[in-house]
Amino acid sequence: MFVGTKKQAKDIVTECAQKVGMPYVTERWLGGMLTNFNTVRKSVKKMQSIEKMLADGSFDSITKKSVLL
Repeated sequence: MFVGTKKQAKDIVTECAQKVGMPYVTERWLGGMLTNFNTVRKSVKKMQSIEKMLADGSFDSITKKSVLL
């Protein structure tokens, strides 16, 4: 995994990581992304389910309080 969040390193990190087919991060690195992977994974799944609900209109059929939660 390649990580380079400074302006000077972004292009180089992106280019090198794509050449070897490895994942890379060039924007803000979230602390604990590797050590708290289970927590990060749950957050991503929750975000994906919210985006899916927004796309298919499920939010329209539930109460305002439920949407806010």
